[in-house]
Order: sequence, then C-alpha cells, then structure tokens
Amino acid sequence: MRQQRERAKKRREAEERRRDPDGLTKAERRARDAAAELRRAREAARAAAVGRRDTWVGAVQEALETMQTLGPGLPDASVRALAARGCRTAADVSMTSEGLLAATSVAATKWADDQASLGDAATKIQARQRGNSERARVLARLAELGLSRNGSKEAQPQPKPKPKPKPKTEPLVPRLAPRWTSTVRITVRGITGGTTVLELPSDTRVRSLKAQLCAKRGGKPLLIRLACGDVPLDDREQTVADYGLEGDVELDLAPQTAELEERRSVDAGMPVLRAALNAAAASRMRAAVERCGTTHMKLRNPNGSHKHYRWVWLTVAQDEDSPPTLLVHWGKNRDRSDHWLWKRMGSAPPKQRTVTAVDSSMACWNFIAHPLGLTLESAERDVKFVVPGPYDDRQ
Repeated sequence: MRQQRERAKKRREAEERRRDPDGLTKAERRARDAAAELRRAREAARAAAVGRRDTWVGAVQEALETMQTLGPGLPDASVRALAARGCRTAADVSMTSEGLLAATSVAATKWADDQASLGDAATKIQARQRGNSERARVLARLAELGLSRNGSKEAQPQPKPKPKPKPKTEPLVPRLAPRWTSTVRITVRGITGGTTVLELPSDTRVRSLKAQLCAKRGGKPLLIRLACGDVPLDDREQTVADYGLEGDVELDLAPQTAELEERRSVDAGMPVLRAALNAAAASRMRAAVERCGTTHMKLRNPNGSHKHYRWVWLTVAQDEDSPPTLLVHWGKNRDRSDHWLWKRMGSAPPKQRTVTAVDSSMACWNFIAHPLGLTLESAERDVKFVVPGPYDDRQ
C-alpha cells in the first residue's frame, strides 16, 4: 500500500510538472511564492528602516545647523553688528541679511531685464518715429489740399457729446475696527527742573519719543538720555510698552554724547536680539525633531556590540536666558514615561544626552559599518543606535 501511494504521488507530481510552464509542482510553486513574498517584505522593511535612519540624520543635522546660524553658534560680533543695524527680532535679521542678498539678486536680474526691455523699446520707438514722420508729411500735404485721408473733402469735426455724470456711490469696503493701543502720558523732567508733557501711544519707539521731545523743547535726539527711575531707556528700537511704561510716567533727562548713545543702544539691544534668535532657533529645531517621533532602536556599546532595545526620541530644551540645546532620550516605554528597574527595585526616568553632532555611519564590533546605524556625538560620550531593519527587529 505504501509503495502504491508513493507511485501515485510521483505520477501526480509528474503530471503537475508536465502541465506547469515552469516545470514545478503545486507545493514547489507555493514555496517559491512564499519565499518571494518574504523577500519583498524584507526589502520593504529595509527601505523603511533606511528612510527612518535618513529622517533622523536629516532632522539632527538641520537642528544643529539652526543652532549654528541662529542660536549659540552665532558669535557676539555678528549679534552686535545686527543690533547696530536696528535688528531686534529674527524677522529683522532675515530682512537684513538674507533679505538684502535676495533683494540684491532680484534687483540685478530686474535691472538686466529692464535694460533688455529698454533696448527693444528704443528700437521700436525709433521705427515708430520714422513712420510717424512720413505719416505727418502726408497728412500735412493732404491738409494743404483740403482733402481727408481717403481723398474726399474733409468734413467738419462734430463735437462729442458730454458723458452723463455717474451717481456717486460709496464703495462697499468693510469697516475694520481700529487697532487698540493705550495712551501713555509722559512727563519729562530736564536738568534745570523744566518739564515737558507728551501723550503718545504705547507702541511708540524710544527713537520716536526722543524725536518728538526734541521737536518740542529743542536739541538733538542723539544727545539726550531718558530714564525711568533706575531703568534707562537706552534701546531706541524698543517701544514704550516694552519698558513697561503705562498711565502717567515721569522720565528724567540727562545729556550724553552721540558715540555713547550708539554704544548704549547696541549694548541694550544685544540681549533682546539674542533672546529672539534663541527663540526662533528653538522653534525651528522643534519643527525639525518632530519628524522623528518615537522610534524603536537598538542601542549599541561604544565598540559597536549589541546592548539592548529602547524607545528613542529627540527634544529641544530652552530656558528664558539660555540658548536651545538638542537632547536625545531613550527608555523602555513608548509613552516616554519612567520605566521599572529590577536591579534597583524602583522606577527611573529615561536617560538623556546633549547632542553635538551626528554621523550616518557606525562601525560594529567586527569593524564593519552597519547599513542602518547612526552615531550621535554627545557632550558626555558617543551614543550609537541602529534603526531596526528586517534582520534586527526583535519579534
């Protein structure tokens, strides 16, 4: 019976191979399709892992470049030069540096286009003038003969009827509510005891305040210094509201030189500009690291050997007076909460490091670069991660 079953199986397999174009049985075809499906799944998982690794590397590089261009990487000499130009926000800096370069290039391109257009227009005007001169001579000869253009007697021109006046209608423009600004009553006391009263909106800049004060009592704005108690109003780009002046305010006036006024204004504007640049850098860095999310990665030892799997994410830390820093965290929980440590029999927060650089390559313990690895250089030590791929993902 067993031999009969084996012979029947062989005949059935031979019949299946004869009917199949590739010469395979049904079982062999199913095994081949399953192997191809597994290979496609591995390739897709590997491509997704490479995409996640590239996303992490690109986000970290963008955040670090932002720190160099706007954050703590910007030297004080550059901040002083920007503050001397009147920059107090990141938008002012972009208008001063990138905006001026872009405007210069656009203006140069427009000037070249305008020159080409003027050349074409000059050629057309010359041709038109030559045609108009010939036409004027012909019309003058016809006028002498009393003929029109078609050779008939010229008729007397009829006066054009006056157009009827259109009724005046008010345009349908929505009435916008005026922007509300409070009014500050400022009393300036001079050296001799004389006082000058000004009523200005709270969004008035200090430079405008000095200009209006000098227009009312004489003098030059660069040669006076205003102070509210112990707080001097040195930054001429700040507004009255920025200094917290509201209601009835008394200011003291003191003389100063123009050079001293310039230096004091720049010194007072540097912290304001630095804080604005740090805030703008932190905002751009957060937008960059949000693309990474929370990723399950394999943590490696400094020599590249396997350590353990952890959930990894990036954050941006910034206080009011400190520049932004890029931090990398890893822990056991995906929700970024504290995890349990059996060795200590208690919970512990996720670990973190300050990121200073990123490298898309990573050498393992056998000195072979891992295709899915990345190295984060930190202020404490190097941290190496591997994005889980088809061969590294733990099921």
